[in-house]
Amino acid sequence: MNTSNPLSCFLCFTLLCLLYFVAIPRALADDLFVIDFEDYGVGNLLETQPQQSEQFRWQVTKDMAEVQADVAHGGKHALRLGPARSAVTRRFDGGASIQPLLSQTQYYDFWVYPDAESSDYIVVARLTDVTGSNFADIHFASSGALKVMTRPENEKEAKLVNLDGAWESRQWNRVTLKLDAAAQKFEMFLGGKLCTKSPMPLPNNFSGKLSNVSFEGPHAEHKSFSCYYDDLRWSDANPLATK
Repeated sequence: MNTSNPLSCFLCFTLLCLLYFVAIPRALADDLFVIDFEDYGVGNLLETQPQQSEQFRWQVTKDMAEVQADVAHGGKHALRLGPARSAVTRRFDGGASIQPLLSQTQYYDFWVYPDAESSDYIVVARLTDVTGSNFADIHFASSGALKVMTRPENEKEAKLVNLDGAWESRQWNRVTLKLDAAAQKFEMFLGGKLCTKSPMPLPNNFSGKLSNVSFEGPHAEHKSFSCYYDDLRWSDANPLATK
């Protein structure tokens, strides 16, 4: 291209600008994982999940977990846990297509449908750092209460505290957690509404590298009670931001 020609220079500059604005957003927004269970078969989670090395597959730590097609949020499938505090966990610090995020601000966004009474109790998220410590716990407590683990300033021990808002029984509830590894604080949103009055201290250190995600079914022994999870996403882009 003849750069001495003003028109050629203008066209070259315009092309570079277009490449910049197309490429940069893709580089800035990244996902650690997006799981909607659409590529899972229907049935026992241990048998229907996609191929992955054993240490990075879903593990059922109690009772049974199944992918089903009766209740789903965004597609045709969702994960069902229950009853009697059934639980699953999965590692995300390695394995096929799993690369750690570089951003110090990260988001965990998911949908949960508690098919149980509001008097029940469900641990809907427990997050573990690569160091082995739990840096976030989110609980759907009895009477619709929201509880999270935090370590208040100048206190040695972490403790459960109540947040604003209430979870709804037999409805899809969207939970969004904003994690700031630099400040070691977090904010939580329910249905897009802020539940924390201000950023709260994490109960334990978050290095910016997630290891495990765990969650449970209802604690009640009632055989008909269960809890559904769908559209799990971990990203460095705010999932609540308007496009």
